[in-house]
Amino acid sequence: MSNEKKPIIIKKVKKVEGGGHHGGAWKIAYADFVTAMMAFFLVMWLLNMTSEEKRAKIAMYFRTFSIFEKAGGSIMEGGTGKPFEADKKGQAQIVEKIEVEIAATATENNGEKVKESLMGVVKTQLSEFSDQIMVSTTPEGIRIDVIDKTGNPIFSSGSASLNTNGKAVLKVLANTLNELSNKIVIEGHTDAMTYRGDKNGNWDLSIQRANNARAELLLNGYDANKISSVAGYAATRPIVKDNPNDPMNRRISFLILYDKATTSDNATTQLPPALK
Repeated sequence: MSNEKKPIIIKKVKKVEGGGHHGGAWKIAYADFVTAMMAFFLVMWLLNMTSEEKRAKIAMYFRTFSIFEKAGGSIMEGGTGKPFEADKKGQAQIVEKIEVEIAATATENNGEKVKESLMGVVKTQLSEFSDQIMVSTTPEGIRIDVIDKTGNPIFSSGSASLNTNGKAVLKVLANTLNELSNKIVIEGHTDAMTYRGDKNGNWDLSIQRANNARAELLLNGYDANKISSVAGYAATRPIVKDNPNDPMNRRISFLILYDKATTSDNATTQLPPALK
């Protein structure tokens, strides 16, 4: 027998635990995904619990805020870096007014979009009158009906004079409608009730109320050149057709006439510079 020693061979076996050749990296990725989903659903839940007015303010803030604005001042520029410190003449003013995006020109193509924007104004700036203001689209244009509700009227009783409520509503509408380049028609309507047998009284009242609404718009800075006509229809065009005496038929209407020059299929909506 040979006295030579056999070489000793040592085998090193690498023990792999868990996820095979992938290791545990997938666990980290999965954990990040679950965390992101939880954060997403938490944000959705919080938004659902937030009022319409607050959501409008939040939306307007993120549409207008920029870290490069001097008001807030970016950290890199030596500013405070606090986004909510807005310029009094800039972002704060926009948020305070809770303005919504309004198309510069209303056409048949974008009528629904303008209608939704107007409804947003009603919900955010005229919430106490939201059940008295109706916005609808018609073949001629977009109609805004301001109803003289019993218990919360916009005109003094039996008078053509706007009360405090009416003036507050028309102030907001004047600012909002001025964002549109379209012409408008102002209409006065009454219910079918007559007083002292005076059948012409409702005609006179509807015309006077429409004209007073025109004057109030102008007092609030509305462009007089955008007013196409002023008319009174008495009780001939009721909203509640089966009950001409219904108080809802007493109203002032603003018809935003479509711009017929830009109603082609290729028409585009241009936003005012301040709202881009």
